[in-house]
Amino acid sequence: MKPIRFALTHVFLYLLILNVHAELMAPEKEFGAGFLRQASLIPGSNHFFSVSTNRIFIWDMNSGQQIAVLSDHSDQIITARASQDGSLIYSLAQNGVIHVWNLNTKAKIQTSFLNNSSFRFAKFSPNGDSVIVSEITKQNAQLYEVGSGELLREFAHSGAVVCFDFWEDDSNAPRLLLTGSFDGAAILWNVDSGEQLQVFQAHSGGIASVNIAPDGQRCVTAGFDANFAEWNLEQGIGYFSKSNQTSSVRSVNYSADGGQILTAGDIRITRWSSMTGEKINTLEGHSLGVTVAVSVPNRNEIISYGIDNRIYLWNASEGSIIQTFKGHNPGVYSLAFSPDGSELLTGNGDTVAVIYDIDSEQRKVTLESSDPWERHIDVINSVDFSPSGNKALTGSFDGMVKLWNPVTGELLKTLREETDRVYYFYQARFAHPLNENIVLTASEDQTAKMWNGDSGDILHTFIGHTGSVHTVAYWPETPDEKPAKVITGGADKKIIMWNSVSNEILQTYDGHTGRVLCLTVSSDGEWILSGSLDKTAILWDRANGELIHVFSGHTGQINAVAFSPDNQYILTASGDSTFKIWDAATFELIVSVNAHLDKVQSAIFSPNGEKIATGSFDGTAKIWSVNELTGKTSIRDFMLHD
Repeated sequence: MKPIRFALTHVFLYLLILNVHAELMAPEKEFGAGFLRQASLIPGSNHFFSVSTNRIFIWDMNSGQQIAVLSDHSDQIITARASQDGSLIYSLAQNGVIHVWNLNTKAKIQTSFLNNSSFRFAKFSPNGDSVIVSEITKQNAQLYEVGSGELLREFAHSGAVVCFDFWEDDSNAPRLLLTGSFDGAAILWNVDSGEQLQVFQAHSGGIASVNIAPDGQRCVTAGFDANFAEWNLEQGIGYFSKSNQTSSVRSVNYSADGGQILTAGDIRITRWSSMTGEKINTLEGHSLGVTVAVSVPNRNEIISYGIDNRIYLWNASEGSIIQTFKGHNPGVYSLAFSPDGSELLTGNGDTVAVIYDIDSEQRKVTLESSDPWERHIDVINSVDFSPSGNKALTGSFDGMVKLWNPVTGELLKTLREETDRVYYFYQARFAHPLNENIVLTASEDQTAKMWNGDSGDILHTFIGHTGSVHTVAYWPETPDEKPAKVITGGADKKIIMWNSVSNEILQTYDGHTGRVLCLTVSSDGEWILSGSLDKTAILWDRANGELIHVFSGHTGQINAVAFSPDNQYILTASGDSTFKIWDAATFELIVSVNAHLDKVQSAIFSPNGEKIATGSFDGTAKIWSVNELTGKTSIRDFMLHD
């Protein structure tokens, strides 16, 4: 099962010490800028801003440079908006905190609190005096006053409200609000009176996006049915309804002059003529789905951002990319320390892996082929260093494993199975400490495989699971135990230990009630530790398959497990945004850390056991001191901006 990429949670960075106290903690180091959530223009300037996790980045459109970072929110920012004169930015976080920022001084000038922290969608009014929010479990949208945080009025649908747009001008015309819902309807409202003015219904699925034209006379709606339609606001009649053909439309917006409509869906942006629906041209360049595209006033240009965490400035008529804005990193799916512990390798959702120098906190090498045809095309869910550190490995949902020179970034070899269908690799790793050339993979095709990394040949295929194999580990041959063992866990809730030469099943471990997502072997080979969709981790006797202990307490699936090198500690990391350290001898919980603003996807010990690295869907990797987490030494806090 492919992990969900963009589930948003709100947590604070706390350290909870069991039966003692709770105190605010910070990681020793932090790498990454977080998920790209929004990109919007700043009126009257050549600047725009983007939102990533709990920070706002200000960019210069002409130079492509980042010129400022606004950072004071302690929670995920849900929405932000620049004032109409371009002097302020309003931002709203998941915990209901609203900040107002002065763009000249880059300082926060006002803070207020919304009497609601359970919303999922939000948007500020153009003048910033109010904000509308909605929850996925309720069938209405709620309008709040920004200054007081008080509820002003509600706008009801028969399904969850998921998108909105405001319109107002300098005349005495009523302020308008357009809401779109899972019920398939878009409704036009008078903002101040709450009166329902029109209902637009032309979509067989829910409404994904709505936008009111600059003149306030027309609107456009887009549905999950891959159609979009334009309407006359006063008469309530449609001008046209068109199919985007390739996919559902993620967003729809008018150009600044109202003469064109921009749709964004898969990896394309399409320009259409307003009122006729005639297609003008298509812009292609994003590697993953385009989230939003907006036109730049008085310039033949478009700003777009997408799931690939790229922001592009386009020449609208030519369809060419003028500028790429770099600095955002998507989710961190996988981590590996170099053998000497000096470097951290991260596998990211933008299909790129990065090697960081831990002491300097600088990016050293980016593992991305110069040949576009040799690049990963999906999330990098596995990274590893070879035992000597002379090779690095990346594995992806795209069904490829790549071996790299970690010093030069040169691609050495691509491992892929030549089949009609591409199967996800859920995990890939070196078979430590066999040699530099043996690679293990866990696959959607219900098998694990052992590869020769030099030739790319498959040496062994382990067949026995009845569902996808999510995780694979290795125990080397010893004088007392021959040959080496391969251990796998999968969607069938089972763990299997295999003879690495004969492919024979030696032991089956039954006890999980959900998919087995991760596992590891203790350094002495006595124990197996597994984590599952059932929110538990289990310690097993590797030799006889006996269930030793069940670790409970997480409220989300267990995405990563690890033993400390001396087997003193057990580490579990979860979709509940926390990681926990347990005493491996007594099984008692030592510490639970609310570490990230989103799911913790990866957690590992450093080779010397002094540090823990965690990676999250919030787009950051963090390094923590084990001694600090167990209450023994001080800790430093660093932030890295790419």
